[in-house]
Amino acid sequence: SSVRLVAAGPLTEEALAPLAGLPLQGLELEADPVRISGAFLASFPDLERLSVRHCPDSADTDLTAIGRLGRLSALALDSPKLTVAGFKELRGPGLKALALGEGVAVTPDLVRVLQRLPLEEFACDAELTDDAFVELALFPELKRLRLRKAPISDTSLRAVAGLGKLEEFRAVGSSVTGPGLEHLAEHKGLKILDLSGGRLTND
Repeated sequence: SSVRLVAAGPLTEEALAPLAGLPLQGLELEADPVRISGAFLASFPDLERLSVRHCPDSADTDLTAIGRLGRLSALALDSPKLTVAGFKELRGPGLKALALGEGVAVTPDLVRVLQRLPLEEFACDAELTDDAFVELALFPELKRLRLRKAPISDTSLRAVAGLGKLEEFRAVGSSVTGPGLEHLAEHKGLKILDLSGGRLTND
């Protein structure tokens, strides 16, 4: 079973107390803010899908607790307090989809840590620099890549050329021009390409 909770104000563990003990497979929390600890979320061992947006107080200790969810396959988080140390604790062999909000500082070091995961889908609302983007080249299973703030260049687009299973690529606000698209020419499996807000020319 799955539960989706939307609140106009704060969402706390006290409000979620009635869910305790339920064999939830999916949990989506939308509130401003969400004040739920990782330890509380880890009390749902059957979780396969977890989305916790607007959780400004979540820190590495909470991510460590979430990392104990052995069945987790999809995770969405947003907190400025999450660091590389916390993401090192995400070790689930079944984690295939990861979405990071704009509050997460996505550095090259963080992306390198994520390379240990068998990700098939990666979404990022935070700004992703060229240096961080090129690290995505080492995600051989990646099928869907969605970037909301990606001022990437023609040169760094070569990283995508190595993603042989890529089916969807969205990079909003890129600095890619016409010539940079040559790196995507061999991607016969690419079905969706979105470079909106970029600098594409007709030359």
